[in-house]
Amino acid sequence: MEKEYNPGCDRLAGARKGVGFQPWPEGRFSVSQAYVCHGSEREQIDLSESDLYGSMVTASQNKCAVWVESIKKDRMLALKLGACIETSDPTFGDQESMPLSDAAGLMIRPAGSFRFLSVYQHKEWWLRPAFGCALEEIPARSQCIIRKREADYEIFLAVSGRQCRADLKGTEDGLYLSLSSNETGLRSVEDIAMVYAAGADPYALLEEMVLFALEASGKKCVRRSDKPYPDVFRKWGWCTWDSLGQDVNEAAILEKMEDFKRLGLRVPWVLIDDGWSEADRDRKLLRSFSEDPERFPRGLAATVKTLKETYGVEHVGVWQAVKGYWNGVEPGSEAWMETAAFLRKYPNGETSPDANASSCFGFWDRWHESLAAKGISFVKVDSQSSFSLMTRGCGSYGETSMGMHKGLEASCQMHFNGNLINCMGMAPEDLWNRCNASLSRSSDDFTPTVPGTFREHAMQNSYNSILHGCFFWGDWDMAWSKHEESRPGLILRAISGGPFYVSDGCNATVPEEILPLIAEDGSVLKCDDVGRPTLDCLMDPDVMIKRPLKVYNRYRESIYIAAFLDREAGPCDGVLDLQQIPGTQGHQAWWIYDRQGRCIERYDREKGFSFRILPGEARLFQLIPSVEPVSVIGMTDKYISGAGIKCVHMFEDSCVLQTCCGGELSLVTQNRQIKNVLIRHQNAGTGEKADWTTEGAIIRIKGIQAHDQIRISWI
Repeated sequence: MEKEYNPGCDRLAGARKGVGFQPWPEGRFSVSQAYVCHGSEREQIDLSESDLYGSMVTASQNKCAVWVESIKKDRMLALKLGACIETSDPTFGDQESMPLSDAAGLMIRPAGSFRFLSVYQHKEWWLRPAFGCALEEIPARSQCIIRKREADYEIFLAVSGRQCRADLKGTEDGLYLSLSSNETGLRSVEDIAMVYAAGADPYALLEEMVLFALEASGKKCVRRSDKPYPDVFRKWGWCTWDSLGQDVNEAAILEKMEDFKRLGLRVPWVLIDDGWSEADRDRKLLRSFSEDPERFPRGLAATVKTLKETYGVEHVGVWQAVKGYWNGVEPGSEAWMETAAFLRKYPNGETSPDANASSCFGFWDRWHESLAAKGISFVKVDSQSSFSLMTRGCGSYGETSMGMHKGLEASCQMHFNGNLINCMGMAPEDLWNRCNASLSRSSDDFTPTVPGTFREHAMQNSYNSILHGCFFWGDWDMAWSKHEESRPGLILRAISGGPFYVSDGCNATVPEEILPLIAEDGSVLKCDDVGRPTLDCLMDPDVMIKRPLKVYNRYRESIYIAAFLDREAGPCDGVLDLQQIPGTQGHQAWWIYDRQGRCIERYDREKGFSFRILPGEARLFQLIPSVEPVSVIGMTDKYISGAGIKCVHMFEDSCVLQTCCGGELSLVTQNRQIKNVLIRHQNAGTGEKADWTTEGAIIRIKGIQAHDQIRISWI
């Protein structure tokens, strides 16, 4: 049954009788039945008595056939599932076809108990986590299931391939793997459906599984680790949505810019969200590629010019919907006439770009060309997973989604250097079919006006990033700086590794809440990776209620851990344990810095680090490798303090640092006495001596400016 990995393996040519699975590997799971659906019938094919073989098909008496091929690489196993129904006599007559959903399936029987985390599609465009202790509790449309065993983690990963998407769900009989095409009239389906593996580090393992699945399915899509981070979003921004909603207009935008200016905040980028374009808002149809003339009476280009010249905004972006507008393009409108060659009317009545790369590019190229001419330099494209709902019956998941994303990305690359926020697009056919896009929303909307929603928002982003982060940098959505949960919300953005932007209304911005995330030039002081839960939170359904949710990320060699507790919870204790943070085995000794407590201590590998957290609170900790003679904490009035340091050069009796931002510089040492500190400001010819304070093992130097060069000498 197993064969060495070969992306070009031939499709099974014919049926072989009585061939099937034995448990692989070492009894970890078995496959008991296969299913083929045709018309209104669902055929069950027993595989339990089959023997191990290279490839397999078992035919039922009702002219259905199913085949399963295993492709092995290292300790990973990919399953390619195929099924067909035979042609009935007369061959020129009506023939049964497979349904759009659940055309074929396999019943998988994992061995042992089943305490799990599932990342599943809970809405048409969003994922969220689910937890449980029994197979039947695994929700439908699960995309990634992780099970903790005694010595390692076991992962079942559903794959959306070149034609079909796969889904997993738990039943009393086992784990059901289904294959759906979304296309009418098919009499056969075949695709990579699942990858299975087990290992000690579930996050590193999942990244390798995603790469293996992409290669096995012959896709050219790129993982996040091989993509550049979009340039525009290296600085912070402001979005109109939670401030102005669909009532966005030039006057309200400029009023908020005056508010920022009064507060001494320069906003490097502005996103004009839904409501700016000329559309029929009752029927939700796009009318033209121009701005609404009543809301932007001077024209969009004039608004962009004012934002840049008067308020120092570097980039302005606009919102778009993947179908043109929420319900498509209005037939006969200016937008329709300009791009009619690229549009089609779908069975649901909507008119939108035809689902192929050429037509999608043609549509977006026309629109993006006009926007770029007005000074727009990036876009947010929303409602992406509604595309496969609109195209239902008109083409396969793989073909339509890949065509749409190829066309959209090509236009964004041509006109905006690839600066694109993908949104409402977490359905698996979108995750697996974006070619080179780097940035995507990783949760449902944050709703600051609805009390008690922060826990769901924090959990969606951190747990979804386990899978979503293999493909994209996560956009953890806009925040408010003036809100009862603004501090936890902003620390959540700091630990995310993604963009940071607010959607404050007028007179609702608190600079002191924003400044810990940014440098003087507006750069976001961000982590290097995506934020994910520590391993002891991975299977815990009670995080933020009975125990803190701990999300970790890294900047260079430092590890940052943010802890969160819901406002309705009671005070509780938490523990930071390095064994629960993958990738920390390289250093034998660590310091742990408590940002709120402004204190540091040696990390004790036997006991861990204990802390107390209060309801509605967020705590932030930094793990710093202990090196002699000093360890640099960073700019400690910033959340990601290490990101405030551009470079460090160590010598026997001194070190030289260059900063990215101003504030307080902190270092730690136990075996050296500071002799002097010399600071040379940017463009200054000579340096000047500076004072420092000592707080136990911490050395603090205040009054640092951005781009300072600092020499610290010791004896």
